[in-house]
Amino acid sequence: MPDKRDLDRADQLENEKNTVLKKIRFAENKLKALEAKDRLLTKSGRNKFIFSLGLRAEPYLKEPEFLTDDDLDEIFICAFGDSYICELIEARTRENKEAYFASIKPE
Repeated sequence: MPDKRDLDRADQLENEKNTVLKKIRFAENKLKALEAKDRLLTKSGRNKFIFSLGLRAEPYLKEPEFLTDDDLDEIFICAFGDSYICELIEARTRENKEAYFASIKPE
């Protein structure tokens, strides 16, 4: 029959193991976030991201086939240049970032 010291040591080791596993999960999630950020920095990743943005914006544009790249640049600058929109984007980014890091933070 194991004595109390052996059981205490086993509990201590189990707690250390759980702590290390949480840290590993945190590091893995951080790595995934960095890899996602890295993909956006590559040309193909940026192109894919920009293309998907264009697809989401297309329903709001009437006859987009008649708009030039310069026209679209001007539209996006006007749409995203407004101070209210900039503040909204910053606030949402901050909230989502805090929620993301809170969800992967080790205990």
